Amino acid sequence: MDKKKLFANGQLMLASAIWGLAFVAQRVGMGSVGPFMFGAARYMLGALTLYLLIRVMRLRGQDIPITKGAIKGGLTCGVFLLLGSTLQQSGLVYTTASKAGFITALYIVLVPVLAGVIFRKKIRLRVWVGVALATLGLYLVSFSGTLEDINIGDVMMFIGAFLWAGHIFAIDHFVKKYEPLVLSMVQFTFASIASAVLTLMFETVELQGVLEVAVPILYTGIFSAGIGFTLQMMGQRHTDPTITSMILSLEAVFGAVGGYLLLNEIMTARELTGFALIFIAIILAQLPAKQKELQ
Repeated sequence: MDKKKLFANGQLMLASAIWGLAFVAQRVGMGSVGPFMFGAARYMLGALTLYLLIRVMRLRGQDIPITKGAIKGGLTCGVFLLLGSTLQQSGLVYTTASKAGFITALYIVLVPVLAGVIFRKKIRLRVWVGVALATLGLYLVSFSGTLEDINIGDVMMFIGAFLWAGHIFAIDHFVKKYEPLVLSMVQFTFASIASAVLTLMFETVELQGVLEVAVPILYTGIFSAGIGFTLQMMGQRHTDPTITSMILSLEAVFGAVGGYLLLNEIMTARELTGFALIFIAIILAQLPAKQKELQ
């Protein structure tokens, strides 16, 4: 693996850690405000963080153009972001941070499947083996084999996994053409404005409730949104979308650890086995291809 791809994978790994801990912040945040209000606040902070960063970089002489194409691309990414995050935030009312992380990570299965079916991309055999192991791991973590275990929160997370897969493909398409910081700023601006409109339509906002979840909003806005999604876009410039989805699926592991340490969510032996299988799948998917596979 060349240094550029290794550095890109490191950026994606850091993003997954930030997002994993964000599940904890999001679950805490849902105790006082609605999902639209939470989204409006966090994405406003994310957009503002990136705007300030762009200004600083421009003052240092770096050229960061805001083009019509970048705006259109950011809006496309923003649609997937808005829908996926709203389902995720709403679902956290009914399920745990640990479970939410692993059900959301089902997009690691959907990305290669959609790539093969829709885009006719060739996926290496070892990646499919990794997908199979990850699927088994997710099953062990998320379900015990009975329908009674499934609740509305889990269903929301599952539907959201399709939207996160779409987000992966949208980013993969636009990030190779336009500046990642601009794409991120535009998608957050769109998600914030749309969430604010939905807040006025469907939720009642109280200042006390917002103040009670100020820390979760600050973390998810500045770190999860502003920094995490930008790391994703920068890293995804130099690696394959299937490998991207595998690395980012580690957010489920970080979410489970955060839930255990900060929310006292207990992990069983079955869940730990699932964690191990997913980790093996991620490592397997990142192994360099054999020469025959490259020809």
